[in-house]
Amino acid sequence: MKEKFAGFVTGNPRKVIMFTFLLVILFASGIPKITVEEDIKDMIPRDMPSRMTLNELEGIFGGSDVALIGIGNERDSIFNVNTLKKIKAISDSLKVMPGINRVTSLATIKYIEGHKWGLEVTPYLEEVPESEEDAGRIREMFYNDSTYVDILVSSDGKYTAIIAQLAEDAQVGEMYSEIAALKKKFSGNGDDIYLAGMPVVQTILSQRIKNDFRRLIPFVIILIIILLYLSFRSVSGVILPLSAVLMSLLSMIGIMGYLHIPFTTFNNIAPIILLSIGIDYGIHILANYYQESPLYGDKNTAIQRAMIDIFTPMFMACITTIVGFLSLLTSPLEAHHQFGYVVSIGIFMALLFNMTFVPAFLTILPVPKESKNKQGAGLINKVLDIIGRSVIRFRHGFAAVALLIVIIAIYGIPKVNLEMNPISFFPEDTEVVRSDNMINEHLGGSINMNLLFEGNIQSVEIMNAMDSLQVFIEEFDEVGSTVSLATVVKKINKALNNNDDAYEVIPETDAGVAQAILMYS
Repeated sequence: MKEKFAGFVTGNPRKVIMFTFLLVILFASGIPKITVEEDIKDMIPRDMPSRMTLNELEGIFGGSDVALIGIGNERDSIFNVNTLKKIKAISDSLKVMPGINRVTSLATIKYIEGHKWGLEVTPYLEEVPESEEDAGRIREMFYNDSTYVDILVSSDGKYTAIIAQLAEDAQVGEMYSEIAALKKKFSGNGDDIYLAGMPVVQTILSQRIKNDFRRLIPFVIILIIILLYLSFRSVSGVILPLSAVLMSLLSMIGIMGYLHIPFTTFNNIAPIILLSIGIDYGIHILANYYQESPLYGDKNTAIQRAMIDIFTPMFMACITTIVGFLSLLTSPLEAHHQFGYVVSIGIFMALLFNMTFVPAFLTILPVPKESKNKQGAGLINKVLDIIGRSVIRFRHGFAAVALLIVIIAIYGIPKVNLEMNPISFFPEDTEVVRSDNMINEHLGGSINMNLLFEGNIQSVEIMNAMDSLQVFIEEFDEVGSTVSLATVVKKINKALNNNDDAYEVIPETDAGVAQAILMYS
């Protein structure tokens, strides 16, 4: 079988080359269909209970993702005429922006105060202040009510957040562009503006994936060209294996497009992995051919002999590598499945093109000169010879070092930290990390967790359960702040009882809870 395959390739080189070109064109035509996935939620299995709850929550409330615009004024405070005007202007711009369901900020929340005649509800920024005295009164009103302290405004008054809740079908990339334009427009005059939240992180991750393709793939290709030239010292020794692996790369990405597999933060390294693994097959073919060619007078015989000798080890190496990546199918995450499929397809295509295109093209090219032959094998053989002699001579030392490395590695396994916060993907000195740190340090935090309650929300039992869970969650150091309907009910109950702090509790009767919710609505 191996002999027949090698004979067919060397006996029909032009047909084989034409076939491989047509195959690449066919597969690569799917490249325009490729997409970049921005939403991390889409990597979670749709039948996972938490994902199903999230879908239900978004169906009820119209979305769960929030973008945060932080404004900081470290020299003074945000309670000044200029900054308050900015908060009002940015909030108004966000409210009319398509794709945003709700805006929560100092410009949208209301001050609720109880009086003998009932409740007085006053928007903090019903009118934009015209003097610093007016700004000072707004500050005093805000801190008289602790509901939004360290959530919307920091306790020192130097930072504030504008929270924009995105609709379920919002185009996150477009939303980020419009919000970034607002940041550029309103930055300056003593105020620093920060962008944070999952939609912001997802969009920047998507941009970075695209930038990685533009930067990393050319860099890896240049390194491969240098290594190939140093190994074979011939143009064919560089062009042929590089062409085969690039053909497999184009085919892999095109097949991804046909299968609607997007590039994500998880599988964006697939091209780099393919280039690293796939180039090995071409190196093996050429190295064996250069070694065989002086032994045979006929060029085709030398190529066939090289193909036969290397076929079984290359095929087994390909199969074992594919099996390793396909083991990701045991993961519950669809993103892992897609990564396994993608790399496996690419590796198979690399083997196919290296066993067809490369030897077929060698058949057309002239026989390599003996000097090139010796140079081609020389560098590789010298390095391998040095390594082999060193391992044999110092075998006990190498074995001891290997054992020590294994022991150290085993000791470090329990110390592995599982981190799923996408902000950890970025270097500490990037703007997105600095913005995230600011929101986490001074305000309520940049990542939100949504808990869905089902039942009669006007009952004391449900309200008490919600309040108890909220108190429990706040005990965790990682939690910056919590807000729920129970928070609002307690606030309204206090206002209905002459602002007495003793009444900032859940009412004792269902009627009391219903009254508080009615007053709030």
